[in-house]
Amino acid sequence: MKRHAWILAGVVLVSAAGVTGAFPDKSDETEALNAALKSWETAFNKHDAKALGKLYDKDADLIDFYGETHKGRKAIEKGFAEMFAKNKNIKTRQTLVSRRFLTRKIVVENGRWNDTGHTDKTLPTSGLYSAVIVKKGGTWRVVCDRGIVPLKKPKPAK
Repeated sequence: MKRHAWILAGVVLVSAAGVTGAFPDKSDETEALNAALKSWETAFNKHDAKALGKLYDKDADLIDFYGETHKGRKAIEKGFAEMFAKNKNIKTRQTLVSRRFLTRKIVVENGRWNDTGHTDKTLPTSGLYSAVIVKKGGTWRVVCDRGIVPLKKPKPAK
């Protein structure tokens, strides 16, 4: 029971810190995060798997929209390289939907992706992503990346 009380106290403290503005002005960090998102999109559109890999933490994990897990920077880089080899004309557009600072150095980002130029016409062309991004050594790096393809809602019967 005491453990639950401590956990609750921690959650309340973190929540209060966010509400009272305990975190410093985030405008510089927001600019850096926007630049990181743009770098991700640029590297993807250049089919530069190595540059994409550098945007991920060495121990990051990525689960793609097939449900395949890529653990570690090298595996993530390899996964992108294989996808680019199969889809020579693929391009993406990433649109930020929301970004939430959990601490000064941990951010949860949600957005939309729209792809064009697939060779494999069975691949989805749009969806959502959710990522946890951590600032390490002055650089924002993705530690957890999830590509999501929402199911279409069935139309109600008449």
